[in-house]
Amino acid sequence: MQYLRYEGVTTVKQKILVGLMLLALCLPLSAWAAPRRHFTLGLVADETGGEMAEFLAMVHQEINALAGARYTFVLGGTKGGSINWNADEARSLYQKLVDDPEVDLIVGLGVVSSSVIAKEGIYPKPVIAVGIIDSELQGVKKSSENRSGVENLTYVHFNRSILRDLTFFHELVPFTEVGIVFDPAVTDVLKGKKRTLAKAHQGKSGYRVVSSNEGVNGILAELAGVDAVYIGYMGAQESMGRPALVKALNGLKIPTFGSSIRDVREGMLAAAAPEGTIARMARRVALNIDGWVGGDTFSDLPVNLDFKEALTVNMDTARLIGFSPSFAALSRAELLGDLKPPGIFYTLSDAVTLALLSNHDLRINTFDVKQAEEAVRQAGTSFLPEVKLVGSQSFVDEDVAATSANTQAERTTSGTARVDQLLYSDEAIGAIASQKALLEAERYTRDALILDTVFNTTVAFTDLLKAGTDETIQKENVALLKKNLAIAKQREAAGAIGPGDTFSWESRLATARAALFTSRAAVNIASRRLNLILGVPMDQESRALDTGLDAVMNASYLVKGAEGQVTNPAGFETYLRFLVAEAEKKAPELASIERNIAALERRVGVLSRKNWVPSVSASGAWNRDFDRRGLGSDDGLSYHKESWNAAVNVTWPLFARGEIRVELSKERLALSQLEEQKRKSVKAIELSVRVALLETITRSINREQAVRSDEYAGKSLDIIADSYAKGRASLTDLVEAQNASLNAGLAATNAIYEQVTAVLKLERAVGEMTLLADPAEMDAFTTRARALFDQDSETH
Repeated sequence: MQYLRYEGVTTVKQKILVGLMLLALCLPLSAWAAPRRHFTLGLVADETGGEMAEFLAMVHQEINALAGARYTFVLGGTKGGSINWNADEARSLYQKLVDDPEVDLIVGLGVVSSSVIAKEGIYPKPVIAVGIIDSELQGVKKSSENRSGVENLTYVHFNRSILRDLTFFHELVPFTEVGIVFDPAVTDVLKGKKRTLAKAHQGKSGYRVVSSNEGVNGILAELAGVDAVYIGYMGAQESMGRPALVKALNGLKIPTFGSSIRDVREGMLAAAAPEGTIARMARRVALNIDGWVGGDTFSDLPVNLDFKEALTVNMDTARLIGFSPSFAALSRAELLGDLKPPGIFYTLSDAVTLALLSNHDLRINTFDVKQAEEAVRQAGTSFLPEVKLVGSQSFVDEDVAATSANTQAERTTSGTARVDQLLYSDEAIGAIASQKALLEAERYTRDALILDTVFNTTVAFTDLLKAGTDETIQKENVALLKKNLAIAKQREAAGAIGPGDTFSWESRLATARAALFTSRAAVNIASRRLNLILGVPMDQESRALDTGLDAVMNASYLVKGAEGQVTNPAGFETYLRFLVAEAEKKAPELASIERNIAALERRVGVLSRKNWVPSVSASGAWNRDFDRRGLGSDDGLSYHKESWNAAVNVTWPLFARGEIRVELSKERLALSQLEEQKRKSVKAIELSVRVALLETITRSINREQAVRSDEYAGKSLDIIADSYAKGRASLTDLVEAQNASLNAGLAATNAIYEQVTAVLKLERAVGEMTLLADPAEMDAFTTRARALFDQDSETH
């Protein structure tokens, strides 16, 4: 009975529950859902077009995302709008919205609107002001607790300060009087804050505040005599007047400081405030409105919005206005553009071509070759006839003339023509041969200098690339340190860590900035060293392009000749012997020594035969007396007015005080010295080829490992940086990871340059450069090398 009774009660309850569920399903959904609230948001905006329209769209999007199904809203529309940068209209519109019972909340957008709203003091309705660019100068009470502290008022204030901007500006440009250009809503406030402005530099600088409504010409007239200009928000003149004013000031060579980095990108000299703040500000406005809907009090909402500040300098503008920042400023500033003009860009092939045309050492050597050519011509003149014309006038004692039977006149004017011709001289023939050998030696020396120039150009070119790479990596390192510093500050503010991490990152950032400045100096030095080799003006800004370096390396006849073969010690030794043999045949230094030896051997041979090999020459002369005067001038039978003679001379220098023997001994010693130098050069060539080949292989392996190391170091840094941001990794872990990534990145990017240098160093050791060689000769070399490896594999 108990069981049946229980079952019956349960059945009744179930039926009632089912009935209620069916009734609920029959009711409309609206009977169960709470009604959505609607809010009307009044708008007081400096303008509603341009960037402000973009900002309003972001605010709408953010509020919609937060509102969901809880409430709807209208922002602006018939409830407010643009005041066209007019402060009186802003006050009127604001009061109208305050008096409108349909308006629940008022949003003020822009410097003018926010400045007007900030002066109200009492707020009958909730108000959000977006455009507080300097709370101190705009008279907005800034609470140390990050809230307005004023009933019904909140605002969005990011870490901007006109005073701090002016301090940055003065550190960069030590002006004596600075013009400050703003919208009238700001200038009206600034004109009453001159004492506050003076505090920025302890009264060392003057300030001239000018309204942007004066127009460009009016502003320039008001600014006459200032040596720097700070340009802030210009209201109605933002879109057209601002660019025109900047252009005019740049034309007048007056330094300018902008209100954000965007201004620097558009031509101003410098700025410190960040760009890209719109999205975060829109998000903050939406969060404040959503918080108010949820019951938050405006006076307690956060007002501060922090962005990273960094002094940024436009180097193109600096050059345009003739301004040179101090080294101290350059060491800590972000730079748009390079320290110097863009300059002239070279590929490796371009640089080599120019060096071969303009290199000073090659041009100097040109004179050595020409002098050697003239020495050959000079030696050859020994076999050219020597012709002399001699005119004379002689005077004889009158007693002698009187008794000379008219053979000697007292005064005689005569002329002689003489011809001498060397017919045979072993010494002269030997001198010609020696000078020709020395000329060939000088030409081989030039060939060696050409190879050195190509190689030195490559080294200087890759050094410039490496310096530029180091500068880029140091820039990235500074940016990363700034990011880590910002994270450390956030964690410190949240109470997760003490100030030690922040101090550590500040220290490392200072060190990194010094390293960046050093790397910039290294780029400058490397550029000048390349200029010296290229033979261009030293003040030219030469730039190196790394395009095509892999192609240059892969096109090397040495790489193609041993492709896939030098992978083990046996292959290495086989190719080494082959390259040494090739080098001995091609090395211009060795060829030059051999030609010098040939010249000395010829000289030694001539000296050893000099005592018994005669010289043969012919000579002839013609004489004529043109005038005879005084005693003894009468023609007689024994007097001949005209005469001639001819002779063949054979000369043996049998003994010349032992000079020939001493000279022969000296030349034989010099010959022995050259032969010893040749033996050393052969060994030096073998060593150079061995070292260069080994270095080429090592650089190839190192490049592969460097790329792999950089990849893993980057992944490790990403993981540890994320862990540090979340508080799961220590400062030491992140520092070590960042240093490892920095070094790995530098090694990886430089590996290609070092590999190219190694390949061209091997070519230099062998005595032939792909960049200069005949393609047919290179193909022949490749064929010989491959045949060598084929033969070696068959042998084994």
